[in-house]
Amino acid sequence: MVRSRAAYVVASAAFIGSLGAMSADVEAQNDEATRSSRPVTSPDAKVRGVSARIVALIGEGTGRSKTFRDVVNQISGTDGIVYVAEGSCGHDVRACLLFSITTAGTNRVLRVLVDTSARDDDLIGSLAHELQHALEVLNVQYIRTDAAMALLYRRIGHGVGRRFETDAAVRVGDSVRAELRQRNP
Repeated sequence: MVRSRAAYVVASAAFIGSLGAMSADVEAQNDEATRSSRPVTSPDAKVRGVSARIVALIGEGTGRSKTFRDVVNQISGTDGIVYVAEGSCGHDVRACLLFSITTAGTNRVLRVLVDTSARDDDLIGSLAHELQHALEVLNVQYIRTDAAMALLYRRIGHGVGRRFETDAAVRVGDSVRAELRQRNP
């Protein structure tokens, strides 16, 4: 009886241990499956709003537009962090990627300003456009200085001085605006 009881305890412990391992495997799979849909308020989010208003804007963009969500997910796969803040860019635009790059540890840090004075679907499209610019920078590993960023845009963009444009960012902004119009006729 003692032997069978000991065998029962060992078997039970092994079974409970295997449940823990299975639980860890399921948890790891769930983490992998949801990594691309990580909430924008997550402390390890790569696109970070610096105010509740901006966090809500990013959340609305990721919730309503596949293209917006795709750009945010692509940024999440880089070594960059993009901070989005309220502010004025000047030169008659509603959002802009600041022509500045810094580092924090192994992360490259970019900043986007958004004029939130009028919140509408066009603003979400403008933010997506600027996030695409951030992605263009973050997709090139060697860009770690403002000068390298300027050289990139001289090569891939068109514009004058410190103002630039790329076809990819225009397409992303237009695509997000179209997706938002389809959801809100």
